[in-house]
Amino acid sequence: MPKKKISSLSRVQIITKYEERRKFEPLKSKTNICKQIADEFMLSYQGVLLLINRYLKNGQVFHKKPSGRPRKTTRREENLLKRLTLKNKKLSRREIVFQLKQDYKIDISPRTVSRRNSEIGLKQVVIKDNMRLKPEHRKKRLDFCNDHKEWPLYEWMKVVACDESCYYIMKEKGRKFVWRQKPESFEFPPVDKVKGKVMVWGCISHIGTGCLCVLKGTVKSETYINILENYLFPSLSLFGFVKNDFHFLQDNAPVHSSKVVKQFLSHHEIVPMRWPPRSPDLNPIENLWAILDSKIRKMEISNETELASALQSEWLKLEAITCSNLMLSIPKRINLCIKNKGGKIPF
Repeated sequence: MPKKKISSLSRVQIITKYEERRKFEPLKSKTNICKQIADEFMLSYQGVLLLINRYLKNGQVFHKKPSGRPRKTTRREENLLKRLTLKNKKLSRREIVFQLKQDYKIDISPRTVSRRNSEIGLKQVVIKDNMRLKPEHRKKRLDFCNDHKEWPLYEWMKVVACDESCYYIMKEKGRKFVWRQKPESFEFPPVDKVKGKVMVWGCISHIGTGCLCVLKGTVKSETYINILENYLFPSLSLFGFVKNDFHFLQDNAPVHSSKVVKQFLSHHEIVPMRWPPRSPDLNPIENLWAILDSKIRKMEISNETELASALQSEWLKLEAITCSNLMLSIPKRINLCIKNKGGKIPF
């Protein structure tokens, strides 16, 4: 029997007939009564049964008007959203909104994207990095923090942090998000192909940024020594430090700890801090690289020359107060690391 909508009058008549037959034929089952009423009104048995069950349960004959705002998306739009998210789980909420509006003329908000994906078990989570801390790493991190937890603030104001960082065209740094379901792991997804990259070296102190050097090719010991001579020493003069009256912070990259570089630093009376392994979360310059990347991602860059020029331009625009806040956050990072027993900290 084709689907037929039950009118308001028919609803009242069906309930009235049901009450009468239950009164005069008490032995007849509800199923038989519903079948007779359905045949009499030329309706489906299931439709009549649902109406009577609703009446017996809630005393309602008509559908209750739903409360709240009507649902923004249709079933078709939700299927499109699901297919788009599962096709590329690294898409952000705003990127999904943009694609839906551009390709399908569907206009929804990022919050709606989150709610609809949550309904099908998809949640946007931060991708865990692949840097794992072994027990010996935790011990060295904890030893470093315990040795420096009593440092006064003026000692941290003498720290000069330097590091290299690589920037990619059409690839972002910082925290990365991905859509995941509960059974799935949070490891890195496959790396996107990039058009080009630029590596830079820079240094900062609580006074502000120092010199920035755009690097070409592989950084070897001789290259790193040239960087220190031509970029670190002028930065020290810019900060107002002398060679033997500051703390030199660099990570444990092989080029930083080579024999030639150690001899060069010793000759100039520069003693590097004993930085623990696998500790980018303790190094404030890593946060500055992420800030720089967030500025670069807002630009339209098509080649490495434009990327290098943009990096140098934005580096000069970084505010001194940003560097000061990052450098003076090291004591807080140390206390958190001690609290986590040498584990990772949310920085």
